[in-house]
Formats: sequence, C-alpha cells, structure tokens
Amino acid sequence: MSQGLDALPSLLDCMHCGLCLQACPTYTETSSETDSPRGRLFLMRAVAEDRLPVADAMPALKRCVQCRACEPACPSKVPYGQVLHEHMEIHTKGSDTMSRWLGNSARLKFAGRALRFSRRSGLLALAAAMPNRRLRRAANMVPRKPKHYRPKAGTEFDAVGEQRGVVALHLGCVEAELFGQNIQDSIATLTAEGFRVVCPAQEACCGAAAAHDGDLQAGHHSGEKSLQQLQGYDAIVVPAAGCAAFLGSLDEAANVVDPMIFLARAGLRGELHAVERQVVYATPCHRQNVIGDAPEMRKALLQIPSLELLESEEAEMCCGAGGSAFLREPELTDAIGQRKAQLLHQTGASQVVSGNPGCAMQLETKLREREAPTSIVHPISLLRESLRV
Repeated sequence: MSQGLDALPSLLDCMHCGLCLQACPTYTETSSETDSPRGRLFLMRAVAEDRLPVADAMPALKRCVQCRACEPACPSKVPYGQVLHEHMEIHTKGSDTMSRWLGNSARLKFAGRALRFSRRSGLLALAAAMPNRRLRRAANMVPRKPKHYRPKAGTEFDAVGEQRGVVALHLGCVEAELFGQNIQDSIATLTAEGFRVVCPAQEACCGAAAAHDGDLQAGHHSGEKSLQQLQGYDAIVVPAAGCAAFLGSLDEAANVVDPMIFLARAGLRGELHAVERQVVYATPCHRQNVIGDAPEMRKALLQIPSLELLESEEAEMCCGAGGSAFLREPELTDAIGQRKAQLLHQTGASQVVSGNPGCAMQLETKLREREAPTSIVHPISLLRESLRV
C-alpha cells in the first residue's frame, strides 16, 4: 500500500482555518496545536511527504479521542475520521490490545465474566486504589452494577398483539457483557410495540474497535460480516451509538437504527405514562457527528409525558471516552471527562441519558468521583418505563 499523498489525498483539503479548534475536546483541554484536528492533519501530511518520521507523529495522533466533532465544523468537509483510520492502517496495523479482546468471542466472554466478578467481589475497588494510573482508570470504568445479557444465537422474541414487523437486534460486545439491561429493555419495548425481535448469530464485535485502533481491514471485515448476518429484516436495531455509526457507515442502505428512534419513526401504539424526572441528554459523539440523528433522539425523549429535558453547557462536547483512548491517555481523557461531568452535574438532573456504553462508563465514573447522586440511563429504558411494559 502506498504511504504517500496518493494514499491519503484528503490531507490536501485542509485549509488550516482553525474552525475545528473549539469543537475539539483535546485542543480545548490542552490548547496545543498538535492536539487539534488541523495539527494532526498537518502531522499526517508531513509523514506522507517524508518530512517527519511516523514515530514523531504517532503520540499526537493516538491522543485523538475520535469524536469527529471537527467534521461538521470543517468548511472543506475533510473526512478527518476516515483519514486518521487510513493513516493508522498504513502505519500501525492495530497495535492496541482492546480490539483483539473485543473481536474474539471466547476472550470477550472471559473478560466480561472476570470484570463482573471483580466488581461484585471488590477486587476492582482494590485495583482503583493502586498507584498505577492506567490500572486505576480501567478499574473505575467498569459500571457499578454490570449486567450480562446475551440471548443464544437464533433466539426470537414474539411480538405482543398484532405484529407490525420483524427486526434484527445487534447485541454488541461491551453492551451485552456489561449493559445487558439495555438489551432487555430494547427487546421488551420492541415486542410490546408489535415487533418480533430476532437475535441472529453475529460477530463478537462489530469491528469499530479494530478500525479505531488502526486495523481498518479487520474492522471492515467484521462489520461487513455483521451486516450480512443481520440483513433480511425490517431494520437492524443497535442500542450502542458507536456500533450503529460504524455499521451504518459501511452500508447506508442497511437501515441501522437505535431502538428509541426506530419506534419513534414507526409510531408508538402504546399509552405513554408520566415519568416525572429531570434528565439531561449527553449526546454520544457518533450520534451527533456521524449518524446525525441527535435532534431526532431529543424529540423522541420529549414525547415522554412529564420528562423534563435539561440542557448543559457545551452539550455537544465529547466526554473523553474515545474507544480505547481512556487506556492510552488516562490523564487527558480524565480531564475531558471531569469537565463534561461537572457541566452535566450543574444542570441538577437526576439522570444522564446516554445511548453508548463507552460514554455511559466514562460519565458514571466521573460523576461517581464527584460524589454526584446522578445515574446513567439509556433512552430505551426511559421509554420502557413510560410504556410500563
């Protein structure tokens, strides 16, 4: 594969205007040019033109949390995420371990069991007290009440009442191992609304982790295989925003959609009951910057009677979870997460609504560190509560 500008022609499109700077969480935190999108594009171009060794550019590139907030802000429409992934594919070929664990079914299940046991037994609390910052960071990121739920391949859940359609449910890796409640809530709500839910045999990971870690070929292979396994239904329902963004980017015609938004588009037939609560929606970056349906999610949440949707400052700014960035750059991602948690806490909301497992883990950790009595909830869980199913 060529390593010059012919392999990454979009590097020439950046005008270095700086309109991306204030959208970038790492630049906002450090004010360093190399922590900005245009700075990273400059470094990648220097590598492509043989003006800079790749080793000198890599530290700044790995500090990117890949939120892609720079893309909507860019007047030249530079596909920053694609360029970064392709650069990493050429020069690193998946050097991180996280994608190797998530992409292997046996390793994933083992890791899930180990993390759930460690949380229940108190081992993670001990690890969180250790001096090693990365170990503390990883231990703190595991939810307080992790839940496993992964239906056997081929399991089907019948619609309640008259059937309106059939959907395939993508289970995901972290979602099924640590956020099983979200999957259960998705199934209960979809079936109550008249949709038969099928859980086909599927890959351990959709491929997003591998792509983010620099192995674009492996990521696309897993993603395309996942889409093949999930096709043939009215929709592919994906509770995790990061997975939905990656799968949807591989095939725009595949109808990959969040369960809450799917039901809002289909029209609810059940009666919505009041949920008297103040919540704040922490928009997952991929929903905001890649899928582009964040306004639709907010509108769907506002359908719930008595639910008050508060707004935080810097509402569109990344929380710092960033795939495996929280392991690579604990100090930087901690600072970004603390800033986000502070602004969310200041709203006075009793719950933070988030539809992505990485964001949920980051926000729960940072709110817990602030001793804030604020819980994290998936949008579909609020809808299930309102429908009382």
